[in-house]
Amino acid sequence: MLAGAETGPAGVASVRSGLTALADGLDDGDSTVNGATAARMALPLALGLSAHTDVLIDSLAAAAGGRVASGAGNVLRGLSFLTLDRAAEERLQQVLAASANEWPTPSTAALPAVAIPSAYLAVREYGQRLPHALLAFQEKELADDRTWLWNSATAPLQFAKGTWGRVIGFVEPFLAKLAGADGSWDAGEDEGLVFERDDAAAAAVARVRSAGQVNRTVIDLAAREARAAFDRTAQVLGSMKTPAAVEHSWADTAWDAASSELLEMGKHRAEGHLERMLAKDPTRERASAPDFSGGAAAAAHLEGAVPGAS
Repeated sequence: MLAGAETGPAGVASVRSGLTALADGLDDGDSTVNGATAARMALPLALGLSAHTDVLIDSLAAAAGGRVASGAGNVLRGLSFLTLDRAAEERLQQVLAASANEWPTPSTAALPAVAIPSAYLAVREYGQRLPHALLAFQEKELADDRTWLWNSATAPLQFAKGTWGRVIGFVEPFLAKLAGADGSWDAGEDEGLVFERDDAAAAAVARVRSAGQVNRTVIDLAAREARAAFDRTAQVLGSMKTPAAVEHSWADTAWDAASSELLEMGKHRAEGHLERMLAKDPTRERASAPDFSGGAAAAAHLEGAVPGAS
C-alpha cells in the first residue's frame, strides 16, 4: 500500500483498488476479509488518501449528491474500514478539515460544508457494523467446517444395521450438538456505535451555529441537507448482507432424533412385513421376475426341426 503515496494516476488507482479489496463480498454476503487484514491496511490507505484527497472528497460529495459512478459503493465500503482504526480515522478527519474550503458542491445539495461531513458520518455508521458482520462470517465458516468434519468422521456409522443402527441414529444428533458440530453458531450482539440521520442533522446545525449563523431558515436548510446527504450515502453503501445466526436448541435436536427414529422404525416394520409375506407365499418372489425358460426350449426344438439350422 506504499504505492498509494505515489503521485498521479498510479497512486489514485492503488488507493481505489485497496479500498475496493477491503469491501469485497460485503454487498453480497460473501466477504473473505478478516479484521486483522483490514487493520494492517487501514493506516497505509489513510496515508494514501492524504496524498490523493480527491478520492476521499469526490467520493463523499458524489454519494451525498446522488451522483454515483460504478464501483463507488465499494470505495465507500472500503473507506468504512478505515474509520475503525484510530490513527487512520484521525488522518481522514485531518484531510476533511484541511480541504473544507475546497469542497465541491454536490449536485443536489446547497451546502457542501454540511453534505460532505454528513456523508462521512454515514460511512462511519457502516463501519460500526463491520466488526459484528466479520465475526458473523467467521463464526458461520467455523460452524460449517465443524459440521463437515463431524459428518465425515461419523459417515461409516450410517451403515450400522438393526438395533445398534437405530441407537446410533438416535444418539448421533445429541453428540453432534455436544461437540458443537450441529451447525449452530452465534456472533452475539452488535455492540458498535450507532449513527443516524438525526445525528448528522444535529452536527450540521451545530456547525452552522458555530459559524455565527442564527437565521432559522438557514439552520433548517442545514438540517434538511444533512439528513438527505446521510440517506443518499447510506443508499450507496447498501445493506450489509450479514449471515443470520443459526441455533438448534436441545428441543430441536430431540425432535430431529425422534423423527429419525420413527422413520427408521417405520422402515424396519415395512421390511419385516415384506419378509413375512414372502415366507408365506414364495411364489410372490418368483412372480416378480418373468420366466423365459419355456421360450428357450421352444426355440431349441425348432432349431432341431429345421434342416440346415445352425
